[in-house]
Amino acid sequence: MPTAGIVTQTKANQLYLDGWLGQYSLGVSTTLVNAQVTGEIFQFRWVDATRVAAITKLQVVIAPSASQTTLDILQLDLIKATGWSGQGTGVVSVDMTAGTNKRRTSMPTSLVQAGDIRYSGTPLGAGTKSLEANSLASVLVIGVTGPQLPPTRMIEYRQGDGDYPLVLATNEGFVLKIIQNTVAGNGVQVAITVDWIETAQS
Repeated sequence: MPTAGIVTQTKANQLYLDGWLGQYSLGVSTTLVNAQVTGEIFQFRWVDATRVAAITKLQVVIAPSASQTTLDILQLDLIKATGWSGQGTGVVSVDMTAGTNKRRTSMPTSLVQAGDIRYSGTPLGAGTKSLEANSLASVLVIGVTGPQLPPTRMIEYRQGDGDYPLVLATNEGFVLKIIQNTVAGNGVQVAITVDWIETAQS
């Protein structure tokens, strides 16, 4: 019997990252998120049937596009998606099938399919998926000269410290969704950085 107060783990609830295929990074900046806009502005979908994507970092930065004179509020949530059987739609579609975004040149081309990462300052089409009822993370930004958020990690995983990444299996993913937006005038810009590992399932 385990000693009281000692946390035990089994293989079933651990993620073994020794079967790496590669590590990848992507940084994007949305077009202008206009006043009052709500909805999904970033989508990441994983469709591979035999490997998983382990999201190790998700960072956001928010900056006003011009000075405001009113108290503005912006809420941006990270929400996991399941049963994602049809791509979303929207202005900017990322294509890494030419072998870009590797952390090392000798790594294989990412398994993320063209169009499965999308971003826009206007709401993206949802595609065919289910969003979990509760958000994984949320940032609430308030400012009298326009909402500003310095680099903020919504996901941060460090192997070996007992933490766990966001692991995506077939037809899973995540979105960044503006839930509340009282920003007036010229709106805001949102910069997004995501790092992930593609690995065999464990």
